[in-house]
Amino acid sequence: MYTSCSNSALRAAAPHLNLSFSTTISLTANNFFHTSCSNRSSAVLVVVSKTAPAITRSVAPVRAAASLGDSVSVSASRTPHQLLEARFASSFRSSSSIPRSKSVSLWSTRRGGASSAAMAPHATASSGLEAFGKAKSGSGSPSKERGDCPFSQRIYIELEEKKLPYEATYIEEGENKPEWFMEKNPKGLMPVLRDGETWIQDSDKIAEHLEEKYPHVSLKTPPQYKHIGLNVFQAFTSYLKVKNPDDKSKDELLKEFAALDEHLCAHGPYIAGEKPTDSDYALIPKLHHMRIALGYYYDFQIPAKFTALHKYIDLLESRPSFQNTNSPDEMIIEGWQKKFELPGRMVQPTAAA
Repeated sequence: MYTSCSNSALRAAAPHLNLSFSTTISLTANNFFHTSCSNRSSAVLVVVSKTAPAITRSVAPVRAAASLGDSVSVSASRTPHQLLEARFASSFRSSSSIPRSKSVSLWSTRRGGASSAAMAPHATASSGLEAFGKAKSGSGSPSKERGDCPFSQRIYIELEEKKLPYEATYIEEGENKPEWFMEKNPKGLMPVLRDGETWIQDSDKIAEHLEEKYPHVSLKTPPQYKHIGLNVFQAFTSYLKVKNPDDKSKDELLKEFAALDEHLCAHGPYIAGEKPTDSDYALIPKLHHMRIALGYYYDFQIPAKFTALHKYIDLLESRPSFQNTNSPDEMIIEGWQKKFELPGRMVQPTAAA
């Protein structure tokens, strides 16, 4: 049984839960208020109303401490305003001193104490997998709006293919990443996987972890095929960043296409044969970014003679795991423009015959 609590209810419950409060600060006519609450320095909560979502974008999500144990538990779900609706459990009992009123949104700034076990958005310490990837620009951190990172998409695809339940949380690039995220991921790079209390950085290491711990749907690439397609992404970025569609780096990219197509003709339809593996799920988001970005900025298309490569792309992009984790073309185009400071279309698209 769960009891909904407002700010006043939380204050009234404090003596029963050994909680202490700081000053309440009203920011916008009772639409947004802040209350710090702690239990032997094991948790800090911020209480926010269901309005003023723009203000709350910079506030970190619920990070309750496991040391609260039987006193408090939190269940969280996103509202349309990307706030977290939290409810304290029945440990509030039925005391008449605890008012019953509408639920509030709870956010936390920072947990304290080495024994605390942080809970990520939507998660408890034992809730399993949470994958952090790039957020849509301007959507806040954390966000539920996916960005355009091909390395992050690889991990989301593999989680989908392994049919593992997971929580997707997105973090904006830049200097304003949440403190709790940087504490666990000091380099600030994405993707990052939280598996219970374990945090893993780097897409290759995450894929290895998933394969070792969750082998029921194997995505392991045979060793003799792991090198296939590894240089395609580097060739693509080298070609795009020179901002010249006639640069000689185009020839290097075409060589990579030829080598990949030759391999797929001999061993396909996928890199390791009849079934897609980790190598395919790592490569297809990069090929997709390449097609969208080069098609827009250079009016570049993969030559039609590479038939096995075209079939390969069609097969992988048609899988539900890809479609469920993909980003809009416009977002991909904008992302590469920002990354390489591209001036816009450098070749106008060829008119259809």
